[in-house]
Amino acid sequence: MGDELLINIKLFLYLTLNEKAAINLILVASMVLLTIVVIYSIMVISKRRQD
Repeated sequence: MGDELLINIKLFLYLTLNEKAAINLILVASMVLLTIVVIYSIMVISKRRQD
């Protein structure tokens, strides 16, 4: 009985931490994507100014 409870607690913690990690991963990924878009648009604008 005690072992089962411990496994349930570990599973709950694992899932909770994974959810937070997933949210953090999504935030980081969106920030990286935004940065890439900004850099790309700056490059395009600077190329147009050179031409």
